[in-house]
Amino acid sequence: MGRKITLVCVTLFITCILFTSHIPIGRAHDTGPPAACSGSPSDGATCSQTNCHDSHTVTPVSYWISSNIPSSGYLADSTYTITAKAVDAGNTYFGFEISPQNLSGTLLGTLINTNDSTQIVSTKWIGHTIHGINGKDSDHWHFNWKAPKLGTGSVTFYGAFNCNTGTASAAGSYVFTSTLTISENKADGINAIESGNNALYSYPNPTTGLIHIGYNLSQSREITLTLYSMEGKAIKVLANNSSQSAGQHIQEYNLAGMSKGVYFIKCESEGQSTVQRIILE
Repeated sequence: MGRKITLVCVTLFITCILFTSHIPIGRAHDTGPPAACSGSPSDGATCSQTNCHDSHTVTPVSYWISSNIPSSGYLADSTYTITAKAVDAGNTYFGFEISPQNLSGTLLGTLINTNDSTQIVSTKWIGHTIHGINGKDSDHWHFNWKAPKLGTGSVTFYGAFNCNTGTASAAGSYVFTSTLTISENKADGINAIESGNNALYSYPNPTTGLIHIGYNLSQSREITLTLYSMEGKAIKVLANNSSQSAGQHIQEYNLAGMSKGVYFIKCESEGQSTVQRIILE
């Protein structure tokens, strides 16, 4: 008799596990979202899936993803703060997943986790943790993003959000999607040499010391780069009649130790010149 009772209990326990594993989920996963649920064209899915948060139609919304990237666009290799915010009155549990991708699903730039309310998911996505799911009518998260290399072009951040009343039932769970597209600032304060065939630009600008000087050459030529003060005094020659091949060139210089203020970089090439204004903070 004892063995029969034990067998029945075990059978009921297993049946319960199998049954409950197919009950749709309500609130966001405490441990964080699964990978590839950002709603991007490549991911092709959000957390609104069978046996998950699938009781309501996914709703696209605007402005749930924002950043401190200026309207002129991101500068290559610079780091910015991205903010995700879900707003849905009456809800107390929230979750999200975001990924900056191109249409093929390639990660653009680098995601950087900055606090315990967010976490990197399989390198290409970032989402909530158990420390970032509670809110009243809304919740928000912050993380950093290092922009990709020069010439990448516009980047779109794809995001999926889960807003829930705190119940275990999917009936109380609502899924939203939002996007943020950022253009690339290929030439901050660009000035052209020879009607735009060559260009001089710098980033980050303003800078605290380390700065990248870039220029585009339509053909091989010699380049001289000189740093000037506000008064027009030549302070440092960065490149002196340096022979450069055609194409894009980026040089890194460290201006740390110099006085804070406004400076100018002058690029001279075969009788033509252009000037880039930089700020040292």
